[in-house]
Amino acid sequence: MRWLVRYVVALFPLTIVLLVWLTAEWAYGAFGCTFRGKELLSCYAYGYDITGFLGIGLFWFKLFLLPVAWVVCVTWFVVIAINHLQSFGAAGNPNASFERDA
Repeated sequence: MRWLVRYVVALFPLTIVLLVWLTAEWAYGAFGCTFRGKELLSCYAYGYDITGFLGIGLFWFKLFLLPVAWVVCVTWFVVIAINHLQSFGAAGNPNASFERDA
């Protein structure tokens, strides 16, 4: 796998979390959903109840999954960058123990 592809793949967890969160925020406003105190009232989009999706997207993704996805992405970026830099050092070394990308 080429290095650019590895860096892009490392962004997938954060991208998925952000897309679900932003979609939930959009759906909340677009379909006229409301809440009362701490309770999200039933919300329907084209006859389907989307209250569960909004609860997950607006609460759990912000509270739990956004920080987790950020840590995973940063960790993957660091690991990929270290391997990338090591491959530059091994490029001139004929005794390198791993195969380089073409």
